[in-house]
Amino acid sequence: AKINSDAELAALAVYFEKQKPKPSLRVIRGNAAAGRALYVTRCASCHGEMGEGKREINSPPDNEQEDSFLMDQLPKYASGQRGVHPGDAGGVMMKAAAANLSLDDLRNVVAYIAKNLTVTPPLQKVGPPKK
Repeated sequence: AKINSDAELAALAVYFEKQKPKPSLRVIRGNAAAGRALYVTRCASCHGEMGEGKREINSPPDNEQEDSFLMDQLPKYASGQRGVHPGDAGGVMMKAAAANLSLDDLRNVVAYIAKNLTVTPPLQKVGPPKK
């Protein structure tokens, strides 16, 4: 509501495109080897072998997303909560790709992405100072 023109929107898009991904805590645990097999067959054709995304089909990169975000969104596609609007071609494709995957399957895919594809190093948990 605060964007007043197409020029402002374009300037914001340029700004955000130039931002570098920041490290995050990896919180999703799963079987990365099983996730790799699913990623190769269900995700790589649209998101790329390295999760880099494919601009020509408006497919975003997976390798810059936080694992908690992916684990929040993927079940929504798998359950049909997302990807049902006919004008959202990418969402419809995501719904089809996630169809019939269990929560464990999705967790494994996310674990694979986080462990093997993410382009930023994970943040390390910092405990209390040693005495």
